[in-house]
Amino acid sequence: MTKTSPVGSLTEPKRLPEIFMNHKVKYLATANISYPVDFMNKILRAKQTNGPSYIQISTPCVPAWGIESAQMIRIAKKAVTTGYDILYEFIEDEVILSNLSRPYLDKLKRDPLIEYLKPQKRFSQIIDNPQALTELDEKIDKHWERLSIIR
Repeated sequence: MTKTSPVGSLTEPKRLPEIFMNHKVKYLATANISYPVDFMNKILRAKQTNGPSYIQISTPCVPAWGIESAQMIRIAKKAVTTGYDILYEFIEDEVILSNLSRPYLDKLKRDPLIEYLKPQKRFSQIIDNPQALTELDEKIDKHWERLSIIR
């Protein structure tokens, strides 16, 4: 992304983990750099899996997100505590919620989404737009529902 890049799209992104789940990958996980032990455990499980594995790692991009490098870990953690990022594994056709995301099944336990969005310049177009914030919040809720997480 450059300073002349167009404003990002508010349309629903294609989620690679869900595409891989539809193709019955043997092991899939989502991870976040702010939780290194969880990340390492998922790498070990992927290594022990016979067959294809995929781990999607959420990590802030300082220039593209318009943040300071000192904010990286805090913002990465906020992605999880707001429910924006969901940490889970997909093993043998079952979605298993990681313990780090489990509390946020209850939306009332999530931090306000604005705490994740506000420090990032990439979201400047929607920070002061209540309708856009509501739509993004609804998309996050639908993502949780789509995963049909029950554990």
